Amino acid sequence: MIAVCLLTCGHAGGRGELTERTVESFEQHNQGRPDLIRLHADCGLTWASTDWVEGRGYVSVHEKREGLHVPQMVSFRQLVEAAALKGAEFVLWLENDWESAAPIPSIEVLRAGRDGPLKVVQWRMFGKRKMQKDGPRALAGEHRIGTKEKISWKPAPGWKGWEFGFAHWGAGGTIATLDFLEEQLFRNRLKDVITSKNDLPTLRTVSNRLWHIGDVTTEGFRG
Repeated sequence: MIAVCLLTCGHAGGRGELTERTVESFEQHNQGRPDLIRLHADCGLTWASTDWVEGRGYVSVHEKREGLHVPQMVSFRQLVEAAALKGAEFVLWLENDWESAAPIPSIEVLRAGRDGPLKVVQWRMFGKRKMQKDGPRALAGEHRIGTKEKISWKPAPGWKGWEFGFAHWGAGGTIATLDFLEEQLFRNRLKDVITSKNDLPTLRTVSNRLWHIGDVTTEGFRG
């Protein structure tokens, strides 16, 4: 199974609209998928997001604690642990500001990448650009994180429409193996998961399947 792990942060200040675009576009392109498990965590002060998302078939992993921000890493651990308990092999990290433009790969496709000669650990659902509009956050990072070395993306043999390279975990908009994410549960911050390894065997799509739609970082997110 593929666990779709949706992370939100309240439903006010325009974030609710982004959450709705994220969920509704994902369902539009991935409805009727028996290989998906939908999980949700909210880092915000209110629970409007949780109520709305649960109404769309997601199972929330947080207890409702009004008035208390939940650190991202707490949500990360709870979502990954819930995914493991439900038998997931892969996790899509779907933060609350990613709009779907195409279906994510099937579990058969992911298994073929993981078990094949490339030994893929992550699949980025975005290519050279994360955002369709121009701006400082529009382009995906070119370098292996923590270095000045550019990621060498090359057409992946046997994978039309995909490029292969060695890169860090891309967080939002990225599918990774459950095994890799379980290895990261002891980290202090989500950023530490991103920087933990910069040489993960990675496939990235040439044509974006997900687009980042958040102009600014969600207010209230904590590491």
